[in-house]
Amino acid sequence: MAVGVALVVWWPGSGGATRTRTVSATVVAASSCQGPNAYDTVELTIDGQKKRARLDGCGHREGDVLNVDVPQSSGGDLLVQPSGAAPVGSGVSGRLSALLVSVAALAGAGYVHLLRRRTAA
Repeated sequence: MAVGVALVVWWPGSGGATRTRTVSATVVAASSCQGPNAYDTVELTIDGQKKRARLDGCGHREGDVLNVDVPQSSGGDLLVQPSGAAPVGSGVSGRLSALLVSVAALAGAGYVHLLRRRTAA
């Protein structure tokens, strides 16, 4: 069973991270940090075209220049994050964590089985 769990967890593509690129952006509309829609608006240049996007953050001043991470598939309503704010790491670290949690769960289940068997005897 552990081998099956390992294969599922380590299978390529089971934990793909979103690819991003870092670009410079200028805050054009600041937002208050209160309420559910607290997004600043930034202007950035992608592939030679100026675009406006929502910044997953608030409280910046208009005219502030900051680095943002833009998803590679940047179509539709664009939401960017401040550079370095997104979780990083290869998919391997996430899959390894899932594997270790699965092994720990199996070990715990085996231990409970042994304890129940011991008290029944």
